[in-house]
Amino acid sequence: MNRNYKLRPLLMFCGEYTNDTSLNREGVANTAEIIKQAVFSVPGLNINPDNGCVVENMAYVPACEKIAAFIQSINVEQDIAFIYYCGHGFPDYRNNTVHLAFSDTTRNTSLMCGYNAKALIELLKDSGVNRYILILDCCHSGYMCDMGADDIIELESHLQEGYVHIYSARSTEICQQTKINDKYYIPFSYWLAKSLTNTNYQSISINNIYDKIKNEINLLAKNTDYKANCGIQCTNSFGNNKIFNIVKQEATVNETSGFKFSSYFTMEKLKILLVKTSIKYPIKYDDFGIPLGLWMLKGHLSTAGHNFDVDIYDERLELKKCGDNENLRKEVYDRFEKIVKDYDVVGISLSTSEVFPAIEKFRIAKNYDKITFAGGIFTSSNEEFLLKSDVVDYVIPGVGTVPLSDLLSRLYREKQENRLGKRVLTVSGVASKDLNILDSIWCPSQLPTMRKSLWIQIIETYGNYIDNKVDVYTARGCERHCVFCSVQRESRQVVYRKDDTKVIDEINFLKSIGVTYFSFKDEDFLSFPNRMLNILENVKGENIKFKIRARYDEMSNGNISLKYLQSLGVDEIQYGLESPDWSIRKSVNKGDHCLVSQDNASLIDFIRSHSFYNITANCSFILGIEGEDSVYYNNLFEFIKKIYDNDSKPKVYINFLTPHPYNSQISLSKYSLVTKDLNYFTHKYPVCFAESAKAIQRRKILSTYDDIVKYTKSELYNPLTDKIPSVLKESFLRGDKCQTNNIEYPN
Repeated sequence: MNRNYKLRPLLMFCGEYTNDTSLNREGVANTAEIIKQAVFSVPGLNINPDNGCVVENMAYVPACEKIAAFIQSINVEQDIAFIYYCGHGFPDYRNNTVHLAFSDTTRNTSLMCGYNAKALIELLKDSGVNRYILILDCCHSGYMCDMGADDIIELESHLQEGYVHIYSARSTEICQQTKINDKYYIPFSYWLAKSLTNTNYQSISINNIYDKIKNEINLLAKNTDYKANCGIQCTNSFGNNKIFNIVKQEATVNETSGFKFSSYFTMEKLKILLVKTSIKYPIKYDDFGIPLGLWMLKGHLSTAGHNFDVDIYDERLELKKCGDNENLRKEVYDRFEKIVKDYDVVGISLSTSEVFPAIEKFRIAKNYDKITFAGGIFTSSNEEFLLKSDVVDYVIPGVGTVPLSDLLSRLYREKQENRLGKRVLTVSGVASKDLNILDSIWCPSQLPTMRKSLWIQIIETYGNYIDNKVDVYTARGCERHCVFCSVQRESRQVVYRKDDTKVIDEINFLKSIGVTYFSFKDEDFLSFPNRMLNILENVKGENIKFKIRARYDEMSNGNISLKYLQSLGVDEIQYGLESPDWSIRKSVNKGDHCLVSQDNASLIDFIRSHSFYNITANCSFILGIEGEDSVYYNNLFEFIKKIYDNDSKPKVYINFLTPHPYNSQISLSKYSLVTKDLNYFTHKYPVCFAESAKAIQRRKILSTYDDIVKYTKSELYNPLTDKIPSVLKESFLRGDKCQTNNIEYPN
């Protein structure tokens, strides 16, 4: 064969699916990396990227357009098309073909938005392509070679030189990702990549490559449960031509492109640091939890099909490792500046009390010219405040998994072209300096699932500090309208759920690696009782305990008995009661969706009944609501005495009324703001007071708080008021008022 023929690669990968996350495969992402290295790098084929095309985790329509454009660009006289696909293959039994999945393909829509392998061959034929190699690494890919003799004869008469079809599984078989060297890969493609990089030959034929892969697959089948059988079909002697030229040393490629593609896949990763910052006034000493949102992002980005290098820096964890050693703790605070130098992009998740510490870290990052982005519950509606700080480049409000992935993909390309940070990018669902481009808040169809390998990493990282307890989400968001709650603003009163079977599988896996206590972080676990009880039924076990959140107005109706919940392993139920007074509770929209008894005796009996079933009633109360007075505080303390004694010991949380910023303001009606220092907005400091509350009443609020905390011995999670910084405490007692409600940047 003429050695002047040019190999033109079209590489297609899909391991991330937007409409059905159960289809996601981390093995495809790992495989994509080594295949791209083998094709575009050294050792390997070292093909110029301008001569190739990569279609990765794209939706069906744009993928089709990109594939068609590439095939049209092939010079039929001089080029050999090398077409490769790795992802899901869905069988079409009626038409004897296989449909290749793209990011918006599902099992039910594969006929409409899956690429028909037969149509792909037809496109090659119609475009006059004389020479091609087509490799399909997917389930049922053998259909490509089972299309009938007439199709093959027609192809042979058309092709001057010939073609090669290779499949990784027969038409009736499936192939699966398999762990190789501690990482998941798609086996056929793994050995394809190795055949192009680990060889002593300077050139090699596709038949030689196939034989090497076949031998490795046979060995794999003997030692594992991998059962797929690969196959090959070719015309004439095309398969014996040594058209794969292996480059073993660095070679120069198209300097006009501005970078070497080989280094793009080996060295030029986008390095991302996700940060969980400590807060200035930590209070929930008994409730140190894993930042699941950041780990979920890490898992999502790691399978996004790009060279993202994602790390998590949890400053709280590092401080916890120091114990009470102040010298070590100071080193932790200084460590961020050393760490941040090694990254391209820094992202921090924000709640209200984390805003000021985060801004300080953003300032450090910007000192080293890093790209910065903010996410988390605070960002929804406060985008302008963050962006005007001049240290935040992008804000991703809501549950922004996909917009963030899109943003980082764009930044990845900017780095390749030496333009990182030189311009502001416009990405759907992402706010930047020009707020007018925030076109929408992206909403997921369901919550993503944490990969098992990631859970193992999490347990290894946090295991010494979580006492075999982990938080689990089956849903996120709330449909209610409780006053001062920030969750509803993030979720827009929409509840995002995780597939039941995946929740069950996730919990059962965590049980298998030693986790014995699960805290469900759903805002209202029993809002869909049949679903939740089904989950508990399928994960219950000996010595396995659960903490759930529920509403008093739903639980008090008796439809779900405490005895039944105890049998499922429920150990604690958290209620946001806010007040024993029905009128006060209703003023903050607690209990207004169901008819709830106004008789405190019913509430007292309900709380005390938990102890009979060895279930802890976790009850939170708010001090400082409009309508409270000195008589109310006396009655509140008496109420606490009636629910807490030797026979009944609920966990009592006492919080101060804390408004959350909205649209860069702390909007209050009937209340005055004492401070705009968001460090204090932890619910454990009095940051505002009702207009009707005089000095004697404000003093009564603090003394009642201390009385309840001491009586219930709850200092661990309700710090006494002597821990309140004196400046704030004195301002509250004096009744100082902020002149404006606009939130301000820390000095």
